[in-house]
Amino acid sequence: MKWSAGTRDIAERLRRHVDDTHLIDGQHAATSPAVPLMLACQEESDLRPPMGAPAYSAKLRVAELPRPLTLRVWIVPPERSQPLADLAGRAARRCADDSTVTLPFDREGWHGTQLMNTAARSPDIGDVTTEAYILAPRGQFLAEASWWWPIEQGETEDP
Repeated sequence: MKWSAGTRDIAERLRRHVDDTHLIDGQHAATSPAVPLMLACQEESDLRPPMGAPAYSAKLRVAELPRPLTLRVWIVPPERSQPLADLAGRAARRCADDSTVTLPFDREGWHGTQLMNTAARSPDIGDVTTEAYILAPRGQFLAEASWWWPIEQGETEDP
């Protein structure tokens, strides 16, 4: 992973929120910057993140969520991040069905797509969960936040 001054700044600003309980061999466990964008739509093979771009990934504690969320940030020119975000939005709308909801995301200069997918995490165990994703560019940044929560006995927690 390449680190630029921008990614170091991002890492330092987020450091106080990093969830230290998710360490593997002393390293913070987070989704690799190379994992496809909006993984719930993984049948869309063209949803690859900007490979070779400086990236940051971490699990972050958020007061509103019972489990940490995963944040991935890439630093890329807007002419590269916006087409990726648009492509992800189209793919999210294509994979929308009875268990998937797709909405536009527009907050504080970030413009992208929200996706929520409810499905069994493990077909043999049958644990049903909802995964949520937000993918949005803003200037030279492309960010993806994702989190999940369990659905138990027909009840939903809606973080």
